[in-house]
Amino acid sequence: MASITMTVKQAVEFTNLSHTTIYALIKEGRLSKIKIGRRTLLQRNELIELVTPAQAVIMAKHQSSIADNTVRRPPECNDTTVVTGGQS
Repeated sequence: MASITMTVKQAVEFTNLSHTTIYALIKEGRLSKIKIGRRTLLQRNELIELVTPAQAVIMAKHQSSIADNTVRRPPECNDTTVVTGGQS
């Protein structure tokens, strides 16, 4: 069972945001903190709500670019270039 709170360090790993950004969000009131002694805990559900809309926007833009066939190729690639994952 997942914990309902996490430390700032765990929140950084969970959201891929920096410590500075997490503390800025707390200061702005977008995240609430729970202080227990010297520890700062954050509510997992608030972090999920924070990152979910951002991920949804990124995925929507990605899906849109695929649907519109607007995915860009690097300039050095042309229609006859074969791109492989291995070393040449």
